Amino acid sequence: AGESALLWLAGTDDGRELLFHHPSLREKITPQGLNHVIASGESAGESALLWLADTDDGRELLFHHPSLREKITPRGLNHVIDTGPNAGKSALLLLAGHKQGRSVLTADDGRLIEMISEDALNAVIATGPDAGKSAMYCIAGTDDGLELLFHHPSLREKITPQILNHVIASGERGLNFLMAFKEVVQAKLTLSDFMVPLHKLPEAGLQCMLELYCDAEQSMMLKEDSQATLCDLLASTEAGRSLLNLLAPENTLVAHQGLFASAASGNGLVSPRNH
Repeated sequence: AGESALLWLAGTDDGRELLFHHPSLREKITPQGLNHVIASGESAGESALLWLADTDDGRELLFHHPSLREKITPRGLNHVIDTGPNAGKSALLLLAGHKQGRSVLTADDGRLIEMISEDALNAVIATGPDAGKSAMYCIAGTDDGLELLFHHPSLREKITPQILNHVIASGERGLNFLMAFKEVVQAKLTLSDFMVPLHKLPEAGLQCMLELYCDAEQSMMLKEDSQATLCDLLASTEAGRSLLNLLAPENTLVAHQGLFASAASGNGLVSPRNH
């Protein structure tokens, strides 16, 4: 119940191609049609927006057509499927899980970012290969997602303690996925805060940082060096340097300013790698 022609266009390759190449069709889409959530049946909880957010060409469609993004409503973006194999998924989560989708979220001066609800941001997928993941997980695990968090305080305020510390039981990391960024997200840390020696970090947070940013050899070297700092650790990888550059003064690329001398000196630490 609640299905429409638009839903089937959004849910098929040929339908999305029609929408992409025919402006007259896109102009006929209404906010109600785009965001309508199916009430019952096998597709309960789904919408045309969700189906667009779930495919590469659908996200491309949303990214390239502002008039279509303008029709996204809070309900359509934030509705979380509560039953079935897709429980925990939402249009927000599907957008947050892909670079093009995150570009959709940040378009239009962050209009959609301000629309994000706390429930949708923190909802966890219940089953399947992505079990345990959330929109927050997807955002926190990427450089552009972290930048999004830095520039949108209202989004940081919606992060719950439960999701901040949620442990994924299986998968690539299997750890407190946001422990590494906990203080950054909550306290707007500056570069000076990252000069903290690693031995002063809580073991859980340190281990998370090491797993996120270092290979096994680097991890051992950094843990054994009493002078090594969080800054040194982050400077050892491209992703870490991206995070540090977000914290740096405007127009200052920290990875090129000699701020990480200890990481490149003869103290047993490896130099920042060039990827």
